[in-house]
Amino acid sequence: MSKFDAMPLSFYLMSSIPKECQYLLDVGCGEGLYLIEFCRAFPQIKAWGVEPDKGGYLAATEAVRKAGLEDRIALTNASALELL
Repeated sequence: MSKFDAMPLSFYLMSSIPKECQYLLDVGCGEGLYLIEFCRAFPQIKAWGVEPDKGGYLAATEAVRKAGLEDRIALTNASALELL
């Protein structure tokens, strides 16, 4: 659903912002696929993903590594409350 629903809408919204976006924060990033797709679509963006589940965080770390985006995507294993 995300691929055909949320992602196109998010891309449209990001493209509609008058000033070019430089940063993206995804709290609850899961396996990091949303961050990876955003960085591919918007080469100027640096992203930060926060994932509370250790397994999800490790999967995101591996996905970001495989995508070759370690220099643009930072990941943190923490809950939203811990993040604050």
